Amino acid sequence: MKKLLLFGLILSILSIMTYFGYQSYQKIKAKNEFVEQIKRQPSPSTFQWIGEKPSINEFSTIVLFFHPECQHCQYEAKTITEKQKEFVGVNLWWISFADSSSIKTFGKKYALETHPHSYLAYLEAEKVTQVFGSISIPHIFIYDHEYTLQKEFKGETKVEALLKYVKTKQKR
Repeated sequence: MKKLLLFGLILSILSIMTYFGYQSYQKIKAKNEFVEQIKRQPSPSTFQWIGEKPSINEFSTIVLFFHPECQHCQYEAKTITEKQKEFVGVNLWWISFADSSSIKTFGKKYALETHPHSYLAYLEAEKVTQVFGSISIPHIFIYDHEYTLQKEFKGETKVEALLKYVKTKQKR
């Protein structure tokens, strides 16, 4: 009886270890899939654009995930607008899962429409996770003109750091 009880206990422990090992493996596998997925800039059709849709050009693209109430996001918008001359030849995609009216208000407050290649978009929170995995707010992805990821920033980022990874091209 004691041997049977010991065998059952060992079998239970092994089953639990196998279960948690498999769960860990699945999480690592999913994370690696997102890492591969974000190496390429998502298609503009992924997003619900508010106002003008981005045009195809040979510029680098900065994808900025924000929330209108986020103070760090407000800082990002303010500093980018203040230095918008340095972002000539750069697409700025401002993406949020907030409601459309809040996104529009944010865009107006920080004069994002004054940048010729600045675009606002809505993306459902669930779809954000499907396309980019787990992200923080603010979260920034910089893609070159060939749609390849150059750098990812989590949290508030200085404009100088963004510009370091952007390869600007002037209009021809």
